[in-house]
Amino acid sequence: MYGKEYSDLADFGFTSLQSRIYLALLRRGTSKAGQISSATGIVRPEVYRILHELSSKGLVERILGSPSSYRAMPPSQSLSLLLEQRRKQLIMLEQKKNSLVESLESYYSKTEDRYEGEFRVIVRAEDVVSRIKQMLADVKLDYVSIISGYGLRWVKDEGIARAAVSASRRGVRVRVISEIDDSNISTADYLSQYIQFRHGSRVLFYCEIFDGSEMIFGPPITDEELRNQDGRRADIWTNDQTFIRGIYAFFEYIWEKSLEYSPESNRGRI
Repeated sequence: MYGKEYSDLADFGFTSLQSRIYLALLRRGTSKAGQISSATGIVRPEVYRILHELSSKGLVERILGSPSSYRAMPPSQSLSLLLEQRRKQLIMLEQKKNSLVESLESYYSKTEDRYEGEFRVIVRAEDVVSRIKQMLADVKLDYVSIISGYGLRWVKDEGIARAAVSASRRGVRVRVISEIDDSNISTADYLSQYIQFRHGSRVLFYCEIFDGSEMIFGPPITDEELRNQDGRRADIWTNDQTFIRGIYAFFEYIWEKSLEYSPESNRGRI
């Protein structure tokens, strides 16, 4: 009966038992601990413990009596309170971030040196997106990309297109090859204003090369995989110079064979 509500409350920090008791109070109104225990099947000592937790968070109101009664605070008030608590936690973490990063970097430099020839699996699709944006923020001279037509449809929404444009404005040479059709032409028009952009065909994979020293590649990422927290386990990061040089040469070959794209010259040909 409460399936979706349980999962949504969990997003706001409710445990399973907290959700059961909070929802029972919303449905029943003011109730004593014994009544809540009977309604939920949770033993009374555990009910008292959870009611104390909910009360301390401002989500349940205790009404003094013998015995005391409890009432759930209105959902809009409760969820707004939890969001505000999360915001404060994020602000506090942001304030701690810089000093913690500085402290942790001393360990990282000793234990995580990147040796040439490594190949690493990137587990989740969202981590691929995050890694690409981070490397675009760090790239100094050269960035090349081959991306499928499907991928071109979502790079703008995921912020990758904006990061590529930002790199170009810093003086990085940015070149992208992609299939272009009616579904992604708006992104192609946007990118072609700022970067070197060419129209390829039958692109069934993606690869991203940064300064000729790092590379990420794999099959196209789908919307379903971005939503799937279990990941897809199909993407590879490498700094193997021999491998990267080979793929970079392959990119140059495709670049020469592909068509230069601009909104004016190619409108009507896509």
